[in-house]
Amino acid sequence: MPEAFQTAAATRLRGISLRQIRLGRRLVLLSYLISHFLNHALGNISIIAMGAGVASHAEFWQWPPIAVVFYGAAATHAGLGIWALFERRQFHHRAIEPLQLILGLSIPVLIVGPVVGMRLGYFGLLGLALLGRAVRSGVERRVGIISLSYGHDRIVRVPVGLSVLEASLRHRVPHASVRGGRARCSTCRIRIIGNTGALPAASARETYVPGRIGVGTDPSIRLACQLRPTADLSFVQLLTPHAMSANAHASGPSRIGSHIGDLNLALQHDLPDPLRFGIGIHSGEVIIGDIGYRDHLVFTALGDAVNVAARLQDMTKDLACEVIVSEDVCRTAGLVADQFPARQVTIRGRLEPMTVRAVADARMLSPLGAGTQL
Repeated sequence: MPEAFQTAAATRLRGISLRQIRLGRRLVLLSYLISHFLNHALGNISIIAMGAGVASHAEFWQWPPIAVVFYGAAATHAGLGIWALFERRQFHHRAIEPLQLILGLSIPVLIVGPVVGMRLGYFGLLGLALLGRAVRSGVERRVGIISLSYGHDRIVRVPVGLSVLEASLRHRVPHASVRGGRARCSTCRIRIIGNTGALPAASARETYVPGRIGVGTDPSIRLACQLRPTADLSFVQLLTPHAMSANAHASGPSRIGSHIGDLNLALQHDLPDPLRFGIGIHSGEVIIGDIGYRDHLVFTALGDAVNVAARLQDMTKDLACEVIVSEDVCRTAGLVADQFPARQVTIRGRLEPMTVRAVADARMLSPLGAGTQL
């Protein structure tokens, strides 16, 4: 019985991931902060109430089992923060990532209390992490420099040890990335060109997310945030980086989309099913402009016509077609659309049904580009 219990306990311990550890220490620290702020809130009632709250707060968090959990969570938070500082070789050009790391590293200093010795030991560890980064950078330069080819005549040279994503950030090469290089998404994934036998083996952390979308078994597909090549490498990005500015529509022509057949052909090894699209076309008065603030501007359009076009787009799924054009558009443009079936559809938010034309294949609308009628 004891042996079986030990085996079960060992199995549970092996099943604990780093993500679960992070979640656990966040919950502990959050609970402490909520208790601390509630204690301060008692001061709005009276000094006596706040004094009683201080006693209860201290008694609970200084109870030995709770104290072990609390200081263990604080130490784990500090250790993971110091390791993240040492491990990360390159940050995004925006200030949000360094700011997030600095704020995270400041939590143990603020939460543990005015213990001078502990704070000095903590700052010493931060200094060692920074020193370690400098030593590692020198060692990497001595080990060697490798070339990374992006498959479009762009080649960068970086020291051995950087991930592909870190190399892109260092040389300001646009690269799709959503979760900051932590293997929590697959937007940074690349396809290796040539032999993959010389690449470092993918870790379980790297293969987890691609495995969920059905591409984890392809050795030529790797996550740029996790792959740290040791020799020259050539690859292509599988997802286009979102590098357009908010006012790109006014600075010149931009690629709004791709011919969908070519895109499906390029991604046939990455997608279980081909990409499909639906377009709703309606006309009317709208308000257009940039909405947002600073780096978060979005060019958009507002108005009833926009809402109707969005409803028509949603209907392409039910009507099994690629384009739905309202009869108002056909009439205003002087188009003869008798070759497309007319349908009466109900638009949410409108009392009367609307007549639309369903186009099964969007390529049938190509005469519009030549100025001819349908």
